[in-house]
Amino acid sequence: MKTPIRYYLLRHGETDYSRAGCYCGWEDARLTETGLRHHEALVEALADTNLAAIYTSDSYRCTHLAEALARQRQAVVHRLPGLRELNFGVFDGKTYEEVAQQYPEALARWIEEPMYSAPPAGETLDVLCKRLLKALYAIKGQAQKISSHGSCPIPIAVVTHGGPIRVLLCHWLGIPLERQWQLRIDLGSFSITEEYAEGVICCSINGVPGSSVY
Repeated sequence: MKTPIRYYLLRHGETDYSRAGCYCGWEDARLTETGLRHHEALVEALADTNLAAIYTSDSYRCTHLAEALARQRQAVVHRLPGLRELNFGVFDGKTYEEVAQQYPEALARWIEEPMYSAPPAGETLDVLCKRLLKALYAIKGQAQKISSHGSCPIPIAVVTHGGPIRVLLCHWLGIPLERQWQLRIDLGSFSITEEYAEGVICCSINGVPGSSVY
């Protein structure tokens, strides 16, 4: 890659599913009042950040935040289905306890080998990673066409979900994907990385506007 990229990886705010402790992959969960406040806080925190482009998962809980960022800058939102959360299949909309009761064997297989075992009608971590990298390849290709100031990284917002952010961080940092659950990515948080020809630098993880972590 000719020009480095600075990624702002934004996780959407709270939804009715996350509040209830349910798996939420491709289901179009609605934002709660807390989730809306999460988005307002992120928009405010990034108000002075120049964003050359905004990419988002096509799930409503992400496009809502992406459009808010775009309105502030009169920018175009690029929707990429490849940035969606893991497809949890029949686990979607259910709590862990409900899944353990209804699909105990499938849950055990998935927990034991998430790379190549999927929830019924869902995706493996391997499939998620491959489609994320395909989406990232498209983002990088378009970013290289954006004019930059000298050697400064091109600032790109990527609005997505907790799973994709964890998987991308693992991929960039050489961490086995099976350990992605060890990276905490809160609702309404942002992480920042910079990609150069030599590799990726992790600048910050899980920044939450207004919290002690931030």
